[in-house]
Amino acid sequence: MPKHLLVFFISVFISSLLSTGFAADNRISVTTTRAQRLDFTLFETASGTVETENTPLIAAQTAGALTQMRVHTGDPVTQGDLLAQIDPRDYQLQVRLAQTDIKRIQTLIHAQQLKSERHHNLMKKEVSAQSVVDDIDAQLGALRAQLASARIQLDIARHNLQKTKIISPIDGIVDQTLVSAGDYVKPGTPIARIANVQNLLIRLYFPQNLQGIIRARLPLHLTNQATRQTIETRISHIKPLINPANRALEAIIRLPNPGNWQAGSSVSARVQTAVHHNALIVPEKSVVMRPAGTVVYRIVDQQALEQKVTIGTRQNGQVEIIAGLRGDEVIALDGAGFLSHKARVRISAP
Repeated sequence: MPKHLLVFFISVFISSLLSTGFAADNRISVTTTRAQRLDFTLFETASGTVETENTPLIAAQTAGALTQMRVHTGDPVTQGDLLAQIDPRDYQLQVRLAQTDIKRIQTLIHAQQLKSERHHNLMKKEVSAQSVVDDIDAQLGALRAQLASARIQLDIARHNLQKTKIISPIDGIVDQTLVSAGDYVKPGTPIARIANVQNLLIRLYFPQNLQGIIRARLPLHLTNQATRQTIETRISHIKPLINPANRALEAIIRLPNPGNWQAGSSVSARVQTAVHHNALIVPEKSVVMRPAGTVVYRIVDQQALEQKVTIGTRQNGQVEIIAGLRGDEVIALDGAGFLSHKARVRISAP
């Protein structure tokens, strides 16, 4: 083919490409958005654990052989239920001994009272001496003191007898039993642990730099990782000292068991720390870093204009703009990271 014909056909082909839109387009495709004025709620997240607020370890208060173990792990109990029984016979004998001693002293007091009355009458007739009467009255006073002491001994014996019955101090579930029938126990020997599952204590751990931000009465959403149940509650109080083991700020939540929450399970929390009212908010991906600083790109007449901004808090893909925008500008969203000042753009559908 002659050379001039080849050049002619090539020029015709290029012209057809240009006319049909296949020519190179150096515009950058972007989507756009506008800043919004709204109340910007700030949150902090944390993890923690569930505990029972009251889990007493029940121990023996007196010595003896354990004759009965009335409960086992997992058994529900109510306040006042009998958990275990220590052999009471020695303590029953001590009660009877104290009762007998009281009767003996009461008999001596009665006899001494009669003697005192008789000598008082004789003294009136000047038959008995004053010193004899004083001695009889002193003996009567000593017997009355012995009676008071014997009654205290009876109360002690009865109290010790009552200690042979190991009673649950709370409503709950037996978490663990530590002895069996036939064991010899003494004061302080652990018998069983009772868990009060009706009232829970939640411990949440926050970074220590949030001290002063995380505080009592802040609202939060609490999710149990075992049951996936989420509830709304508030922080009860903040422990005054940073935990030396993990350098964490510890928040405490006390609440009734909202369902089948078990001690030892983990929880996550989303705590509302503040609300910035009427804040200017833009999507996080519209904010990019450039040598001039943090910028967004305003879109004006198919052109990107670099606008330096001052940002505040970032939260859930949103950024608070403190300065640099009025709020009515159209700004680049998808593709903002590929832009430069005065770059030509093509606006695409979101």
